[in-house]
Amino acid sequence: MATGTISLDQSHYVKELSERFQMIGCKAADTPYIHSKLSQNIPDASEDLRDKVPYSELVGALNFIACGTRPDIAHAVGTLSRFQKRPNNMHWNSAKRALRYLITTLNYGLVYRRGTATPTIAHAYSDSDWAADIDTRRSCSGRLHMLNGAATSWRSRLQPVVALSSTEAEYIALCDAARETVWHRMLLEQLGFPQKDPTKILEDNNGCAAIANNRRSDARTKHIDVKYHYVRDLIEQGQVDIDRCDTEKMVADLLTKALSINKYAWCRQRMGVIHI
Repeated sequence: MATGTISLDQSHYVKELSERFQMIGCKAADTPYIHSKLSQNIPDASEDLRDKVPYSELVGALNFIACGTRPDIAHAVGTLSRFQKRPNNMHWNSAKRALRYLITTLNYGLVYRRGTATPTIAHAYSDSDWAADIDTRRSCSGRLHMLNGAATSWRSRLQPVVALSSTEAEYIALCDAARETVWHRMLLEQLGFPQKDPTKILEDNNGCAAIANNRRSDARTKHIDVKYHYVRDLIEQGQVDIDRCDTEKMVADLLTKALSINKYAWCRQRMGVIHI
């Protein structure tokens, strides 16, 4: 890599997985998704493969990679993890598709670039996919924290409650991103990079940003649990600042839903996951 960069990848581990699961020479895959929405009850794919294929073993291996150096598969792995008790053909094929994608992008990893005269400044993205899970109708939250050109922290998960609107789902996701931001700021300060200005969290939902920046409550938002208003206190304390982001430029989209090939590649590059 170029001078002044640090790269992290798990290419050797992916090679080991391709041998372990007999995927050497497999067909290329541009994204880790074979199906945009997986369910426990998929027609013509309901056979229980729990004791017939190493589904949990493969998902566990994929999760190790997703947590280490490949945030671009975090959403796919999070979805696959929901079906470990009773995987069927569709789930198994989807898990193999995720591995095919990793083999196709074998030499990709996170690349961090040294700053120039400007101080090290972090920023974050927050997004959600309302009622994303077909079986429970819970929404999917995605958060992404960036520093020196690449992701330093990311998460894709189902929300613990059912959101009654897309704005509420976005607000719950924003609270999760804000809490992680506080930890980020504390860590950077201990490392000698105190964040003098509020950390920007980019949000693409106008209603969510309005709730966060306005103490006033009304009939449409009064049901939102008080714990999710934590983000309001952080704004008043000057620790975070919610900035509007166009949906087309929301990098955290990759952590909440299946995307087109072009949008997926764009988000991956913006995350700092590039060819090494």
